[in-house]
Amino acid sequence: MDGMLAPWSLTEIAECVSGTTAAPEEVAVVEQRDDAPVQVTELAFRDLEPSRDLGPMPVFAWLPKDALRIDPRYQRNLSDKSKTQIKRMVERWHWDKCQPLTVTEIGGDLFAVVDGQHRAAAALLHPQVDELPCWIIRTEEVKEQAKVFVAVNADRTPMTTLQMFRGKLIAGDPDAVQVLNVCTRSGIEIAYHISNTSKRLPPRHTQSVATIRKLIAKHGERPVVRALSALASAYREVPDQLRGPVIEAVVTLVVQYRDRLDEDRLIKALSGTDCTVLCEQASKMRKLVGLSVQDALIASLVKAYDKGLADAKRLCPAVA
Repeated sequence: MDGMLAPWSLTEIAECVSGTTAAPEEVAVVEQRDDAPVQVTELAFRDLEPSRDLGPMPVFAWLPKDALRIDPRYQRNLSDKSKTQIKRMVERWHWDKCQPLTVTEIGGDLFAVVDGQHRAAAALLHPQVDELPCWIIRTEEVKEQAKVFVAVNADRTPMTTLQMFRGKLIAGDPDAVQVLNVCTRSGIEIAYHISNTSKRLPPRHTQSVATIRKLIAKHGERPVVRALSALASAYREVPDQLRGPVIEAVVTLVVQYRDRLDEDRLIKALSGTDCTVLCEQASKMRKLVGLSVQDALIASLVKAYDKGLADAKRLCPAVA
């Protein structure tokens, strides 16, 4: 797919982690790589001290869902977001997506769920699910169960929006594919990684895939392509410009003024401003006069667009 990046080799990852080399450059490829899977190799960490006490090895078993219990002393209460997630899990249940739960025996053929509360709740609601795959760990006290609960959740690396987007893209998710296609048509690329040296977006690159998706859902593709194309033309060689708030402000401008908006004039107005400075000014305006950041950004863009224009062509006619 357009805009996808070549995966790092495990050797490159090992060298980067160990500090023996800089991160490899990202290389754009036209289509998804379909190389055969490679063997997992040893990573070379500096000053690595493996733990000496591994603890008792857990036992794997399929357990009946009715044997699972939740201990409210350390487990989280189910929020509205959790309930929505559980409902979605029931409606989309598939064994390929079900990871084993971590449980501990509490007597009477019952087991406390240490990790996997949502999966257990979804299984209980699903009439065709009778058993769940479980890692059974040995913890005699609630205190030890709580320690495992904290460790499992604290050591879990959360997925970023871009990592999720890239995974959805490879899976052929239609929303992700649509976002990529809109960006490609607009002359914009998705920056899956930013250089550790500059920490800045390269010219005509963005990471605001969630914002673009939201704007497509709200306004359709046409105004989003028009706005992104203007941004790409205005900042052809300027880095660090295509941030979410600016993209949303320009799309809103395009939607609001439609045919009154002259493309060349918009590009000229944008190219005469720096989006980072615009965002900083918008933030100050929000505090001073109570405008939202978006309203402040739009007001600044309208002012830049109208500068030097006759009243008949201005987006915001001058007050007499």
